[in-house]
Amino acid sequence: MKSLPVGWCKTTLGELVQIQTGKLDSNAAVEGGMYPFFTCSPITLSIDQYAFDDEAVLLGGNNAGGVFPVKHYKGKFNAYQRTYVLTALNKELLHLRFIYYYLSWMLSDLKKLSVGSATKFLTLQILQPLKISLPPIDEQRRIAAILDRADAVRRKRQEAIALTEELLRSAFLEMFGDPVTNPKKWQVVKIGEITSVKTGKTPSRDEPNNYGGNIRWVKTTEVKDAIIENTEEHLTEKGASQMTVFPINSILIAMYGQGATRGRTALLNQPCTTNQACAVILPSVQFRPNYIWTLLKLSYNRLRELGRGGNQPNLNLDMIKQFEIPLPPIAILRTELCGDNAVIAKA
Repeated sequence: MKSLPVGWCKTTLGELVQIQTGKLDSNAAVEGGMYPFFTCSPITLSIDQYAFDDEAVLLGGNNAGGVFPVKHYKGKFNAYQRTYVLTALNKELLHLRFIYYYLSWMLSDLKKLSVGSATKFLTLQILQPLKISLPPIDEQRRIAAILDRADAVRRKRQEAIALTEELLRSAFLEMFGDPVTNPKKWQVVKIGEITSVKTGKTPSRDEPNNYGGNIRWVKTTEVKDAIIENTEEHLTEKGASQMTVFPINSILIAMYGQGATRGRTALLNQPCTTNQACAVILPSVQFRPNYIWTLLKLSYNRLRELGRGGNQPNLNLDMIKQFEIPLPPIAILRTELCGDNAVIAKA
């Protein structure tokens, strides 16, 4: 077995941190609240009361897909009853930013260790004995600082992508007009009239041989108005045996999900299966994928509004099929999206 560097030691998470949970239900969140409210969602909510005033690592304790968000915060905050709050037992020996990155690196292992079928759970019996290779405090700080710089580079890249996205939206509106007002008087069609709209499934998690293969499987948490190259989970041939593998250039719409998920879209750059919460608009000779995808991103609020009014604010396949869009002639779409002066990238 490979030995640790000089000064490092083997320990457990339970020997390094106090592990608590919040006390509140997730519906205790308040829009525009004074303090962060950490739940098992990747999105941090807000609340008007705080229960903690410390530096902590926050770890989601349950998730349907076994994807447990990890966050680091210092100050006043509150937490959901299934969110773990990790605070240092000895701040002279432990740099919590290091533990934040360590747990982020171990998320795939935590997923394997989690228990439950429909919903995956992390328990104290899983977390406390979790093995940690711990360097001296100065080395912890050095490693965390390096990772902070790398994270800053990643965020700047995301900002650049967001700026590019805004430029593309502006170019789209200039070329084709606002899809709501349709100032260029393009033909208006329903999505279901020009292509097929389908969905996927979630194979049983009680059968472990359904997962861990090579077939990409998209969940709505991965539908983030971006191109999908790979997925968090993969299915085996057995797991995907009764599912459709959707082709490249299929467009996904999240029909339901936590927070801002409902109404978000994605474009497949690899063949993928999906869960039942994704609507999949298949490619067609009648349109360019990038036109429909950009139009749907601009229609995010309209799509979300379709789901209001029922007991569950969800979209469904019929809503997507009936969704009306302006559709320029395919010859114009080919020229504008793929010509020498095209601003929007070819899909």
